[in-house]
Amino acid sequence: QYSIDNGNTYWPVGGTNETSFTFTPLASGFYPVRVKESSGCETSAQAAMIAAGVDDFPPQVSCINNTITLGPDGTYALSPEEVLDLDNTSDNCQSYSISGIFPAVLNCDISGNLVEVNVVVKDPSGNSNSCISTITIEEPTGFPSPWEQNSIGTAEGSSSFSLCEAEGGAFFLESTGNNSFLTDNLYMVHQQRCGNFVLTARLQYIAFGGWAGIMIRENLNPGAKKVALKTQLNSLVRREVRQVSNGTTLSQQLFRPNAHWLRLERIGSIFIGYTSTNGTNWQFAFFAHVSMDSYVEVGLFAEGIGFQVRTEALFDHVSISGSVLPLVSNEAYGAVSNQTNDLIRLNPKRNAVQIYPNPSTGLFNIDIDKNWEHRVTAQIYNMVGQMVYEQQWTEGEQQIDLSGFETGVYLIKLKIGDLESITRRIILK
Repeated sequence: QYSIDNGNTYWPVGGTNETSFTFTPLASGFYPVRVKESSGCETSAQAAMIAAGVDDFPPQVSCINNTITLGPDGTYALSPEEVLDLDNTSDNCQSYSISGIFPAVLNCDISGNLVEVNVVVKDPSGNSNSCISTITIEEPTGFPSPWEQNSIGTAEGSSSFSLCEAEGGAFFLESTGNNSFLTDNLYMVHQQRCGNFVLTARLQYIAFGGWAGIMIRENLNPGAKKVALKTQLNSLVRREVRQVSNGTTLSQQLFRPNAHWLRLERIGSIFIGYTSTNGTNWQFAFFAHVSMDSYVEVGLFAEGIGFQVRTEALFDHVSISGSVLPLVSNEAYGAVSNQTNDLIRLNPKRNAVQIYPNPSTGLFNIDIDKNWEHRVTAQIYNMVGQMVYEQQWTEGEQQIDLSGFETGVYLIKLKIGDLESITRRIILK
């Protein structure tokens, strides 16, 4: 008599004259077939044939609907248990796998707040089945860390954040009050930053005649030292600088039609402002020297044009990039450019570059650390950001003659090979 062996159990399936048979409980595969003799003697036959079971049954699947909240980067990766009812999904062979979740990653680009997700389940025999899970997408509430919001001075205001409204999210601000030359009355969305950095933002719109822009200030006191660029989205951009706490704000109007993009860069106590019409090509706006603390407040602001006059502003493409290391004097440490994004960080090598005498009447000696045996390019900029001098050399020490230039403060940028860029302040007497 024939029997099928699955390794542990024998099932009789037919008599000696049968040539074919069906045994439905078996899963797809190959099995030994044993032949037994019914002569009253012990079984003496060996496995002589093989039989294959066939699985034509697809898995039974059941999906569930769910609600997810996007992460801070605007994406969310779905897991199987978030789309598939595992208790009610099965296969007749007791084995299945999830072969696909489409789409598997949700993001802000998916239109609407509902998305149908196709879940495909497959068994070892290649049978598959699918179901649809409906996912509700929600944006995170509140501000992403480390952003905060505060009123400065007597202004009253509020703000909100939408992760999916624009690239990098969109910040909405409203504020009453307006500034005086000595104190600020505005509403600010900000974060604390230390070191050298670049702050960039685009002002999408502003309403009710007020001002909005970007700002770096020493603290949240109304009379704090500050550097700001602001606009009413007309043809003018205004820069404001307060160099002394509770001192007078120095203001200057710049003719910049369609300059919706604003940028502030900090290099030690040097602050440089830029504007742009497209976020790609930047135009120099101003240069200022303000001695601030290491940690400063950096962010976006809106201000009204009267005590009870409300202003609304919407910003997007907001970014702050650069170092968060403690800041020290440019005389002791150089400001070093990051090779990847050319943003400013601090060089921890004290005296890696020495410039002397400084101040000087014209001749400056530049001594590079002997460990840096690379080509050096020196570029010198005046206080309005124009490059007035450039020179290259390969030795560790070089002398630069500026005796023919006007007296004042200059920035010298030393590019060492392809890796390092050091910025220092020099004074020509």
